[in-house]
Amino acid sequence: GCILKDKIAINTVSKKLALGLYHLFLLSDYLPSFYEWMPPRKKIIEGRVVNQSTLYYVKLQAEKFRERFLGNANYKLRRKSEENLRFKETKDYWLVPVFKVEKKSYSGYVYNCEVEDEHSYLANFVGVANCQNWDISQAPSEARIRDPKHWRDYFQNLIDKLEFMPPETIVQRALDSGCKSISFIYNEPTIFTEYALDIMKIGKRVGLRFIYVTNGYESRECWDALAPYLTAANIDLKAFNQNFYGKLCKANLEPVKESILYVKKKYPKMWIEITTLLVPGWNDAESELLEETKWLAKIDKFMPWHVTAFHPDYKMQDAEPTKPEMLMHAREIGRSAGLNHVYCGNLGFSYSNYETTVCPKCKKELITRAGFSITNNNIIDGKCRFCKEKISGVWI
Repeated sequence: GCILKDKIAINTVSKKLALGLYHLFLLSDYLPSFYEWMPPRKKIIEGRVVNQSTLYYVKLQAEKFRERFLGNANYKLRRKSEENLRFKETKDYWLVPVFKVEKKSYSGYVYNCEVEDEHSYLANFVGVANCQNWDISQAPSEARIRDPKHWRDYFQNLIDKLEFMPPETIVQRALDSGCKSISFIYNEPTIFTEYALDIMKIGKRVGLRFIYVTNGYESRECWDALAPYLTAANIDLKAFNQNFYGKLCKANLEPVKESILYVKKKYPKMWIEITTLLVPGWNDAESELLEETKWLAKIDKFMPWHVTAFHPDYKMQDAEPTKPEMLMHAREIGRSAGLNHVYCGNLGFSYSNYETTVCPKCKKELITRAGFSITNNNIIDGKCRFCKEKISGVWI
């Protein structure tokens, strides 16, 4: 390493050693920078051709870190130096900006190390929200931990502190955030339909649109009340066998099928999409998937079908997680049954091409996605940019 005017720099051809040094700095209460430099593979030095390897740099660049590392106890921090810092420091954290996000293929174990209280986990120095949403329907786990005997009182106290948000406030917050629509989702919007309708009636007057993400257990009267306001709905068709619905959902399959048929027939302008979570051994049989997708294609071959991956959690940890290959096979079954738009969900970024919308006529990619982000959009005025085929959907 070396001491330069504006930094202390250490370099090595060993990435493992460099990351070890980085870690050592962190443990010593310094925030370093990490760089990878790929020089030309060959270089002429004093008339000789030498080979050059990739170099990994660990640097202390902030003045306060450099001076403290060098033992300069009399150093006074300059205001300009502090203003030029690219990170923010609090009492407990360094907040570091993300300059670039890359997508890379990966195969192997993924470890979710949850941090209590904050419910986040760390991945390569990046804090990521922990998306285990089953507990939305449960009393907070911390309530049971704090007081195993009287946790209900603790939970009730949390509820008492909640602020009721009038429908007018919901609509105004959506407008202030620049939203074009409001989705009613977890846990199940059917149970608060009256509240949702109050929001929709106000929001429709100011141009907002509305979406229901639901288990499909609405009555016909409920759909009739929602229809004047809903632009779209995503309905869970959790399986195509009663055994699944009876044992896992404590419900029945037929009302969900009837719900899909009713809303598609009576309200054809409402955009409907279907989602099926594939649980290995429960609803992933090829014969069942073929029967399900043929039924969906008969209703509307342009109705999107999302087939998503299950992961064991909460009270169902005895089933295996869904393999990506199973989702891709289900996708092919759906397409062979006649469905034009089948998407695989709950997979990593390396499988994002299975969430791409393709033109049913010219087969060119129309919308490419990475997670919740659209990376490319070739639909113009509701039509394929290339062959001008009209694409089913709601385009705003």
